[in-house]
Amino acid sequence: MSKIERICPICKKVFYVKPNRIKKSGGKYCSRKCMGIATTTKVERVCKICGKVFYVVPSKIKDGGGIYCSKECYYIGRNTQVENVCPVCGKVFYVKPSKIKYGNGIYCSNKCKGMSRTGERSPQWKGGISFEPYCILFNKEFKERVRAFWGNKCPVCGKIEEESGKAHSVHHVGYDKEVCCNDNERLFVPLCSSCHARTNANREMWEEYFTYIIGIHGGKCYYTKEEYDELKEN
Repeated sequence: MSKIERICPICKKVFYVKPNRIKKSGGKYCSRKCMGIATTTKVERVCKICGKVFYVVPSKIKDGGGIYCSKECYYIGRNTQVENVCPVCGKVFYVKPSKIKYGNGIYCSNKCKGMSRTGERSPQWKGGISFEPYCILFNKEFKERVRAFWGNKCPVCGKIEEESGKAHSVHHVGYDKEVCCNDNERLFVPLCSSCHARTNANREMWEEYFTYIIGIHGGKCYYTKEEYDELKEN
């Protein structure tokens, strides 16, 4: 492997390094000595709180430090609240900078946070299709045939209906409410309430998973009316 010419930023010496070292963020300095000088030589900073000039090693700045000159200013900076505006209700509120840094402190209350995840604000919003009616063929009798095929058991956690205390929900694998009334493949699984709630997120993953387990059953996921009637008779 041919080496690439580099110039050490500390001693200005010309040296050569393999490309894979540069790719891994290495090969910047010609020696450990120069690397030590670079990482220990302090640079000037101005404290965000008191305005005092102080000095810190570059590695500390790289890791997100070197903002405050002392522990006292650090705690002041961490606890001083800043003004923010709630994107849901428009209310002005105050929050610690540390909360904003880690992706929190966006909403003024849990109520507004919850509202941000419903309706058009929800990342799962599909244009209101959840309010569309189901196909008329997706009725009580059809659901019973799906549940019976799977032994009235949730294929995700294995919970049976007796444990849930109620009938499992029949989930549309392709998230298409008109699937029984159109030419799309009819794929269904019965799910307990907790597992059914999980399918609202990562829909592509769940669709692939359920299609796979239905494939294990030969692509079948419910009894025909004749099969179900015969099952009940026996």
